[in-house]
Amino acid sequence: MISITDAQLHCDSSLVKVCFDDNSNHFISFELLRIYSPMACKVPDGHQQPRLVTDKAFVRVDKMTHLPKGGLTITFDDGHFSGIFEPHYLLKLCQEQDSLWCDYLARFKAAQQWRNNTISAQVLY
Repeated sequence: MISITDAQLHCDSSLVKVCFDDNSNHFISFELLRIYSPMACKVPDGHQQPRLVTDKAFVRVDKMTHLPKGGLTITFDDGHFSGIFEPHYLLKLCQEQDSLWCDYLARFKAAQQWRNNTISAQVLY
């Protein structure tokens, strides 16, 4: 069974470095961790996939806790609590982050949404 040996925040690059007991090290973005957090990935009744999480392009981590039994919890600056990232799930996210990211972007395109729905203002004179 895989376990997390270390996890470090890299706030300047918005990444978490996760080290596993198989000697693998992975960097994963705050945004990907937020949108694929165990709590965000719960599928609502009557739906086939989780809700599309938007406006997380600039999400930050307020608190990260490495649990004694090997899991990881994260509280994000938008108030979202991740639930427990079990080691096997976190390793899967790390290993499959390229395909997960492509799927995420495809869902945005299909929903005609933007990753960052910031309000743009134009000044007219």
